[in-house]
Amino acid sequence: MQGSNAGRTRMSSTRIGVNLASMIDVVFLLLIYFMVATDFRKGEDVFRLDLPDRGSGIHEAIYEQSEEPLIILVQDDPTAPDRCSVSIEGDWPPVNDPGALAEFLSRHRVGGTGEAVEAYFASDHPIIILAGSDTAWAHVVTAFNAVVRAGYDAVSLEVQP
Repeated sequence: MQGSNAGRTRMSSTRIGVNLASMIDVVFLLLIYFMVATDFRKGEDVFRLDLPDRGSGIHEAIYEQSEEPLIILVQDDPTAPDRCSVSIEGDWPPVNDPGALAEFLSRHRVGGTGEAVEAYFASDHPIIILAGSDTAWAHVVTAFNAVVRAGYDAVSLEVQP
C-alpha cells in the first residue's frame, strides 16, 4: 500500500501550466507586424468638391430660405364634423384639406415632385402643426400624416390656447 501512495504523490506534484513567455512573444510579434503593414494614410485623402455658384441658377431660393418653421393651422370644419380645414400661416396659397396640404408640401420640398421655384423646403425644415383646443385628434393626426407623406421629418404638434 505504501508503494501505491508514493506513486500518487509523484503524479499530483506535477503541474500542467501555460508558458506565458512564448505567448507574449507571439502577441508582440503580431502587434509589430500589423503596425508595420498598416497604411494609416488612406483615410486622409482630399476630395475635390465642385459646388454650383450661390448667386446663380434655378436653386437660388434654397440659400435664401429662412429656417422659420412653417405653421399649419388645423381646425374642425363647422359645416361637417367629420372634416377639417387646413391652412398655412403666411403668404402661401390656400390649401383646404390634408390631401391638398400633402400635394403642396411635396411640390415645394427639395427633391419633391414639383418644379416650384419660389419656395423650396428641405426635408428637415421645421414644421409646426397648430391645432385648436377643440379640434378632434383624428384631424390633427390626418394633417400630421399628410406632412410625413410629403417627405418631411421635423414635425411638431402644438395646441392653440
